[in-house]
Amino acid sequence: DLFVPAAAAEKGQRERRREGIATGAQDDDYRAKVATVQLGKVIRMSERVVKPSQEIKVKELLSEVEKEIRDWPGMLSAETLVDTADPHRFVVVTEWESRKHLQHWLKSDLCKDTVAKLDKELDKPVAYRELMHHEDDVFLL
Repeated sequence: DLFVPAAAAEKGQRERRREGIATGAQDDDYRAKVATVQLGKVIRMSERVVKPSQEIKVKELLSEVEKEIRDWPGMLSAETLVDTADPHRFVVVTEWESRKHLQHWLKSDLCKDTVAKLDKELDKPVAYRELMHHEDDVFLL
């Protein structure tokens, strides 16, 4: 990853000063680039509770979509999980380079068609969450 914690960035700045390498604006530019790259990453979690006897159908559908989405622009990772205490509860976790990439996926026909098919098999409405890595907001302080 390109992420550099603030303490490490400052340590690097001290080392560059000792070596006579220019700092200041260059360090600010570096931090801005790192923050821009890292702050863009978005993790989306979709939790679905499936109707009884529809688990296999949903697993197959999610598996098919996961194969297709892996090559989607901005897709970093995708994983489908099943709750060990409740086999009707599925959680899909996807990680995207940016919110823009996620929005592109959400507006796609493939996503809309998949959601429509999945919604027919749900016992409860789907719950969504968008997250980012805790370390990523260091530069916002």
